[in-house]
Amino acid sequence: MAKALVKLVSGLELTNEENQLEITFNSEFLIIEEKGFRGFKSVVENTFKIPLANFLGSKIETGTDVFDKVIHAYIVSFVSSNGEVRNITFKMPFLMISVTQKFDKKLKTQLINVPRSEAVINILKQAQEQEQFGKPDVIL
Repeated sequence: MAKALVKLVSGLELTNEENQLEITFNSEFLIIEEKGFRGFKSVVENTFKIPLANFLGSKIETGTDVFDKVIHAYIVSFVSSNGEVRNITFKMPFLMISVTQKFDKKLKTQLINVPRSEAVINILKQAQEQEQFGKPDVIL
């Protein structure tokens, strides 16, 4: 199973901001598990599931933070259960970039076979129309 190990920047409420997150997927959901430690044992503290039918897109970006250290971010966009476009931004250590790229490629391959929700179809259609008419890009 494809997976990526990341830390949260924004977009989720965690039990502990320092906990590591493991991202996986199955045929229905993108699954984000918050993992903490009890002694020497890793335990799942929280699980977030995003229906793949509500998935808008993902991308890997490189930027800098306040202290001019390079940050490698993985951004996931989706439509929430109340119809809002939401983004989750993760940061990954340098050694996880290629792993996350492989994960993202496998996820996008899986998404080809997933029927999208009506809300996602409408949002993607609007973004495409704006792109065709030269309006500013919608940030997904």
